Amino acid sequence: MKRLKQKESSTRSDTLTFVECLRSQPKHGQYIYRIFIELIHDLFVLLTAVIVMWVPVHWVWNARQETLAAIQAERDVMKWPREDIADRLKAAQDYNAMIAASGQNMIGEVQDPFKKNGGKEKTKSEEDETYQSVLSSPTGVMGSIRIPKVSIYLPIYHGTSEEVLDRGSGHLYGTSVPVGGKSTNTVLTGHRGLTEALLFTRLDELKKGDIIYITTLGHTIGYRVEDINVVEPDDTHLYKVVPGKDLLTLMTCTPYGVNTQRLVITAHRGKIPDNIPPLEDKANDAILYGILAATIVMVLGFILAMRKNYRELVPPPWHYDGTAIPKSLLLPRFVDERGLPPMGIVAHRKRARHQGSKRRRT
Repeated sequence: MKRLKQKESSTRSDTLTFVECLRSQPKHGQYIYRIFIELIHDLFVLLTAVIVMWVPVHWVWNARQETLAAIQAERDVMKWPREDIADRLKAAQDYNAMIAASGQNMIGEVQDPFKKNGGKEKTKSEEDETYQSVLSSPTGVMGSIRIPKVSIYLPIYHGTSEEVLDRGSGHLYGTSVPVGGKSTNTVLTGHRGLTEALLFTRLDELKKGDIIYITTLGHTIGYRVEDINVVEPDDTHLYKVVPGKDLLTLMTCTPYGVNTQRLVITAHRGKIPDNIPPLEDKANDAILYGILAATIVMVLGFILAMRKNYRELVPPPWHYDGTAIPKSLLLPRFVDERGLPPMGIVAHRKRARHQGSKRRRT
C-alpha cells in the first residue's frame, strides 16, 4: 500500500495536468511574434554568410569557365591537320626571330599594360595584323597556361586589353609568342585581386623551383621558376629577350589591392620528363574545390539548424485530452526553474501517437 502511494506521488510530481499545460501556453500572438523574431535573425545570419561566401564561390565558378575555355581550345587544335599545325608553328618561330632581332623598343599596348588605353578604339596589338595572325584560332585563344601549385589554368589571348585581362591571361605585345625556342622570352600578364575572378591573384605564392606549363598547338612546354622581382610599372628590362635563353615571364600587379608596382616571375625552360615532371603527374591544388565544398556544407548545416529550431519553437497539436504530460517529454530549453514551460509545450510526437493509438484500441 505504501509503495502504491509512493508511486502515485512520484507520478504526480513528474507530470503536468492538462489545466497546468493550458495555463503555461502563451497566446497565439506571442507565437507569431517569436517566430517572426527568429525568422529575422536567421535570415540576417544567412544573408551575412551568403555575402561572405559569394566572392570565393564566384571565384570557383569563373575559374571553371576559364578552364573550360582553355580545354576547348586545346581540343580544337587536336582536330587540325598536322600540316596546318606545322605551318602555324613555323610562322610563330619566324615571328619570335623577328622580335629578337628588333631590339624590342616597343613593348606593350601602352607604357603599362594595366593602364587604360587612353581613349583609343583599338590597341596597338589589335591594329597589328601580323601579330594577330600568329597562333590565331576561331576562339581567339593562343594557348593555355597551367600552374598546378596555385590552381591556375587559363587561356592565353593576344594583347593585354581590359577585355582580355578580364577573362584570362594576356600576351604582352612586343614579346615572344608562347612556342618556346632559343632567344625567346614570352611575357604573360594577368589581373590580381579582382572580386569576380582569381586569375593571377595567387601568383605571389610561387617560389623558386615551382613548375609552370604552357600548351600551344598541342605541344606542352615546362618552365621552372628561377627569379622573382618587384619592379616599377615602367621598368621593362625583365621582359626582353636574353640571347640563347628560353624564358617565360609572368607579370601582375602588387602589392595586393594597392597595385603601384609589378610582380615579375621569371622561369627558364626545362626538359620534360628529365628535369620537369609531365603535366599529368602534377597534382592540382585543391583549395578552390575546398572552398566550394565548405560553402555547400555550411549552407546545408544552416538549413538543418533552422529546421530544428522551428520544430522546437512551434508546439505540436494537443495529443493529451485531460491526461497528464510527463515533464521528461518537455525540452529543457522551454522549462523554467519551477519545471513549467514558459513558452509552450513541445511533446514527443512518436510517444503521443503511440498513446493515442492505445486509447483508440481500448
